Amino acid sequence: MPGKKNVKLKGQRTKAADKGKKGELVLARVFDAPRERVWKAWTEPAEVKRWWGPKGFTVPTCRIDLRVGGTYLYCMRSPEGKDYWGTGVYREIVRPRKLVATDSFADAKGRVVPATTYGLSGETPLEMLLTVTFQDVGGKTKLTLRHDGLPAGRDQEGAEQGWTESFERLAASLAEGSFEVGVLTDRRKRQVVMYRVFNAPRDRVFQAYTDPKLIPRWWGRRGQTTTVEAMDVRKGGRWRYVCRDPDGTEYGFRGEFREVRPPERIVSTFEFEGMPGHIVEDTATFEGRDGKTKVTVTSRFETIEDLNGMLQSGMEEGAQETWDRLEELLGKTEVSEMTTKMKTIASTNVSRPKIILERTLRASVEDVWEAWTTKKGLEAWWGPQGFTTSVRKLDLRPGGKFEYAMTATGPEAIEAMKSAGLDLTSVAGGTYNEVTPRRRLVYTTLADFVPGVTPYEVVAVIELHPTAGGVRLVVTEDAMHDDLWTERSTMGMDSSLDRLVKFLDARSGRRQTTR
Repeated sequence: MPGKKNVKLKGQRTKAADKGKKGELVLARVFDAPRERVWKAWTEPAEVKRWWGPKGFTVPTCRIDLRVGGTYLYCMRSPEGKDYWGTGVYREIVRPRKLVATDSFADAKGRVVPATTYGLSGETPLEMLLTVTFQDVGGKTKLTLRHDGLPAGRDQEGAEQGWTESFERLAASLAEGSFEVGVLTDRRKRQVVMYRVFNAPRDRVFQAYTDPKLIPRWWGRRGQTTTVEAMDVRKGGRWRYVCRDPDGTEYGFRGEFREVRPPERIVSTFEFEGMPGHIVEDTATFEGRDGKTKVTVTSRFETIEDLNGMLQSGMEEGAQETWDRLEELLGKTEVSEMTTKMKTIASTNVSRPKIILERTLRASVEDVWEAWTTKKGLEAWWGPQGFTTSVRKLDLRPGGKFEYAMTATGPEAIEAMKSAGLDLTSVAGGTYNEVTPRRRLVYTTLADFVPGVTPYEVVAVIELHPTAGGVRLVVTEDAMHDDLWTERSTMGMDSSLDRLVKFLDARSGRRQTTR
């Protein structure tokens, strides 16, 4: 089990339960949890990560080989980002009563290093000894820790304070209850299965996996920033994330959604752009459990070499750290509020019928793209015949918003709006899910204008396919809530595309005239 190091800490230190012999720190505490539960908190990496280290510290890496002669290795990270690595060898294991292990400072590869590596006293020996006993006390657990080899003075005081703060965190972790977590590797099937139970309802966890506004807040390792370049959560939709280290180094990841079944299942591909062609298929399932959610991710690799390479790159540690960040995010109030708000919107676009319209445009792909993505271009043609459009906002990026006001100005348009019980001017907007210049545009709008119908989302996919004579335009849009409104939506888009054809023809004609 990882030993607490003598990091420099501020504040009052807690008295040791017993000073012990010279060079030995002894601490004892009764925890309000069964002995098996406390034992698990010391011997399972995912549990250790929940409480290990003084207040404000995190544990991005923890590996435990729980057997006599087995080793452990961990990284404890300070709030300032400094890493303290530790390692040791198990000498005695009496489940669930006693653990004895050596304790040494280490580097990231597990090699023992002197304490001076981390700015501590040179008097600290290369190897110390930890003895932890677990005593059942009427359903609670008295834990006694002996840390032997610490030199008296500042280093021992720092260790005492660090252990005391860790015990406070352990008590809080035990009060929260255990969560299921595990990793199973099957080389015969070339797959890795990881699972974890989150203390949040299934809808909220599924939203965190599918909302481009939430992905940057938990996806990736601590210290990295993540940008969502594309995220079209539907069968055939694409995603791309870019992670950046503090030094500016970028790592691109991409894939395609093969199945999306809210809020139960997502199947997608995963590809690291630094090693193109090595594609992993990930299947994520979401199982509700009395207000909590078990997430299981099965990663299937094309070759055993790909599987081994991913494991060696730190796949398990990276996934657990990412899930730790997700757990933290799910506990925040605003995420809960966002989920509640989303429940008022008709839930899923998946498996809804689609409207598909096509046009062949005699224009360059650059001109067509500009017509779809600029204020000047959209105002020239957007909306059915008899309507004018004013673009109020246009932030062309994944997660960016757009907003426009469309006004009925022609007699037939005015009459149609009045007969439908709608205002002559309507303000609408949406969010860009994917922006692939001159190729593909995906956006989501909210159908909140139908009297007596709960608002729901509509996804549109715009694809540009260059041809010898111009561009083949394919527009795929979700059907509306009933046949009547689907027909109206189809007629509206059909009329808009007719206006787009005329606009581009006129533009092309003007260019030819000026040549």
